[in-house]
Amino acid sequence: MPGDTYPTLDDLTGILNRRALLEHLDTALQHLRRGGPPLSVLLLDLDHFKRVNDTWGHGAGDAALCQFVALIQTQLREIDQLGRLGGEEFVLVLEQSDHESAQAVAERIRRVVQDTPFVIDAGHAVQLTASLGLTAARVADRRASDVLERADRALYRAKAEGRNRVSA
Repeated sequence: MPGDTYPTLDDLTGILNRRALLEHLDTALQHLRRGGPPLSVLLLDLDHFKRVNDTWGHGAGDAALCQFVALIQTQLREIDQLGRLGGEEFVLVLEQSDHESAQAVAERIRRVVQDTPFVIDAGHAVQLTASLGLTAARVADRRASDVLERADRALYRAKAEGRNRVSA
C-alpha cells in the first residue's frame, strides 16, 4: 500500500534487517550495472553458535550477537552496510571494493573475532570464531539472491574446510 513503511532495523542488533539488507543490495547491484565501482559481498556465520545458546542460554547468545555486531562495525568504512539475515548469519555489503580489498576486510574480521573474548555474563567469556564466504558482484547479477547464492556456496566451503576461515 502506498505510504506504508516497515521496520528497517533488526530488533536485537540495530543493524539492517533482512528485508532492508536485500533492498540495499538490490540497489547496489543496479548501481554496478550502470557502470558503478566494484561491489563485494561477505556472508558471515558464527561457528558452532548453537553451543552458546545451549550452554549459557539465549540471553547470553543475544549478548554475544550484539557484541559481534559492535566488533564488526569497528572494522567498517562508512559506506559499508552490515545486515542480519537471521540467527547468527550476517551479510556485509562492501561497495567500492574489489576482490583483493574485500579479502583483506574478510580476513581482518575473521582475525578480530577469533582474538576477542565475548562476555556472556559477569565473569564469563567465550571465544567465538566466524566463517566467511566472499564473492564479487557481477554485472549479470539481477537480484540480491544471485550474489548471496555464490557467497553461501563460499561460506559452506569455509565450513567444510574446517571453519574459522574465509573462502571466496
